Amino acid sequence: MRDYIQTEGAYVNLLYYNTNQVNIGSSKTNKDINGTFDLGTDENRPMHVSILVDGDRVVVYLDKTKLADTILFMPTDAKNFYISGPMKYQNGAKVLISNLKIAKFKNS
Repeated sequence: MRDYIQTEGAYVNLLYYNTNQVNIGSSKTNKDINGTFDLGTDENRPMHVSILVDGDRVVVYLDKTKLADTILFMPTDAKNFYISGPMKYQNGAKVLISNLKIAKFKNS
């Protein structure tokens, strides 16, 4: 699992330990988008995350705020999805995921 969390390929990192840092990027396309989003208010409450993939382009939203709309994949890249959390949690913390939906992008 450690190989997957070394930011190989396209990635979206929410860094709660900094309370506001979000990294979106790709090692394949040499993109690195560093931004901020108040993650501290999302502790112990649901956060809506949307990751839309259309070909090589990725659009990322957190609670309906667009954080990225950019090319993150090379045309031949596989588009695999995984979620990882900290290896150790403190103070009895847990990550819960619900209402996960994977759907085909519809062109209009």
